[in-house]
Amino acid sequence: MNFLDEFGLSASDNKAKKEFGTLGINNIQTQQKLGLKLSDNTLDTLVAKIAESLVGTKYKRGGDKPSSEGGIGLDCSGLVQLSGERASGVNFKDRTVDEMFKDPNLFRTGSGQPGSVNLYDETGDGTYDHITVVAENNKEVHPSSNKGSINLVDKGFLDSYFDTKVNKEFNWDYIKGE
Repeated sequence: MNFLDEFGLSASDNKAKKEFGTLGINNIQTQQKLGLKLSDNTLDTLVAKIAESLVGTKYKRGGDKPSSEGGIGLDCSGLVQLSGERASGVNFKDRTVDEMFKDPNLFRTGSGQPGSVNLYDETGDGTYDHITVVAENNKEVHPSSNKGSINLVDKGFLDSYFDTKVNKEFNWDYIKGE
């Protein structure tokens, strides 16, 4: 298996090549078989890279798989779940943004680093309606129903459209079952 191709990282991405090599150590299941452990930071980096590789994918409410892979497209929760699943190799339960936010184990307090997520409450009613993935270079991967696709926007671009924003990071120990 070629890690770089599967996750949309170019062969010229020297950082990825240096960090992950050519062994295809792409997820938790593979690393466990080999007796290795990817750091939380590495998994966060993978989430950001995977989400960025999906920019341009068709947006579809309720979608959890890109149309290029036989699905109907991705919505915001589908993007985050798919990115987390591909980074970790662990199947995430299908759920809404608010259900993800209310899961006391899935996330921990975030630091705004690439691979973390921003959850948005549009109306201030305490229900989280939208989620994005923090990308590198001060960007966010934003599934946009208005534009009909997954887009890369400046970090903070969405702040004026939503009442509340919370940054979280995946709780990899919980996801990995540790």
